[in-house]
Amino acid sequence: MVTIAWGVAGVGLLLVAAARRAAVALALTFGAFYTAFGVLGVTAHHPLGLELEMLEKAFHMTAGPLTLLVGLLGARARAGVSTEGIRR
Repeated sequence: MVTIAWGVAGVGLLLVAAARRAAVALALTFGAFYTAFGVLGVTAHHPLGLELEMLEKAFHMTAGPLTLLVGLLGARARAGVSTEGIRR
């Protein structure tokens, strides 16, 4: 249910404010929420009354940080910070 709510809210936000700023804000908010939820799921037994299985915990611990990374890279690009000095 939470995943569906995030999806609907995200699509709604991007339809209303289809700008890079909105996408970055959505990615940062989603990433922070899912990362926190993943950490809570690993450290607490049935956080918020939810019975999260290992696969769900792994999903949150993967999707959250990756989305945070995308949001941070988007914010950095929006600010005009060059990525030329980053080694690959």
